[in-house]
Amino acid sequence: MKKIFLLCLLIVFAGSAWSFGSPEKEALDGTVVRKEYRGFRGEIDGQPTLFFLVFEDISSRVEMTVFDWRGEPAYDFDSISFSFAEGEEAVSGTVPAGEGKTILFSGKADPFWRTLIVYEYRFSTSIKDRRFEYSCRIPYFPTDKAEAAVKMTEAVTGNSALAAAGPYIGGDAVRKYMAESIAPKLSQWQKAAENPNGSYHYEMHSHIRFLYADRNLISLQTAVYEYTGGAHGMSAVSGFVFERASGKQITGLDWLNDSDPEFVKAVRTKLISEPSTLTEDSFYDYDKLGFDPECRWAITEKGILFVWSQYQLGPYSTGMPEVLFSFEEIRPYIKKKVFPGDLFR
Repeated sequence: MKKIFLLCLLIVFAGSAWSFGSPEKEALDGTVVRKEYRGFRGEIDGQPTLFFLVFEDISSRVEMTVFDWRGEPAYDFDSISFSFAEGEEAVSGTVPAGEGKTILFSGKADPFWRTLIVYEYRFSTSIKDRRFEYSCRIPYFPTDKAEAAVKMTEAVTGNSALAAAGPYIGGDAVRKYMAESIAPKLSQWQKAAENPNGSYHYEMHSHIRFLYADRNLISLQTAVYEYTGGAHGMSAVSGFVFERASGKQITGLDWLNDSDPEFVKAVRTKLISEPSTLTEDSFYDYDKLGFDPECRWAITEKGILFVWSQYQLGPYSTGMPEVLFSFEEIRPYIKKKVFPGDLFR
């Protein structure tokens, strides 16, 4: 499953040097939107949380989004009313909640989520009733050291040129790099779609969920979905944890005593406990289920999140199982200090 996921990421982000002429030129017509994510820590509907105001191309259009511990948008509004005190770095306002109701929010700028630049690239085309759709997001991280930001962007995108160009690369340059990247896939799709006996659709979408930041660390999760025909597409996720000062990625699980019987028991219990909707029958052999270290993990506001790939622990219907250990819950199983600071205090 690890090889499948790495292949998905290479397809999405790899900067290819191939030139296919027509496909690459066509992909230059993709749209690029530059967004600024500004993090605020405060309350939404009376609940303490970290939320982002998302400014599109620094225009009057503003969105708001929150990523909960699962990495899913708990709120995602593109119609909000707010007042923003730039000097005070504070914000307050309302968002619609349906049936004429509104939700109140307020917060102060989070110093660890200063302005985060994200470019969104989208491209679609069709031949008769056969379509090709592609989208991805390219993040540039808030850090005082440019070389650290470059390392983080390159790790997430796999594209050194995009990373080195920096947050002010501009839409035309993003289109150029992405057109080079997707040209091979677009050419392959064109050949299949022109076959009168074929019905080949292709989709590839990638998303980024920003989960945690402090003075020492930045953590996020990426999700990739690819459809090449058949009954359903395939999804894959990955977690990224970076040292903020150096941009070094912290990988592996050598810091975790994942063979501890109590830890394995806790994982098995969490897999079928709320908020999970899975049951013992969701897995290949629940009674013999151990902790599979071939998982993706990330730091969230509430602890460490572990996610397994499709088919890894159960059939397709099981999806991508995940469990969250609070910092307090996982502390007894930490065997090696690899995180700067005092994350598990």
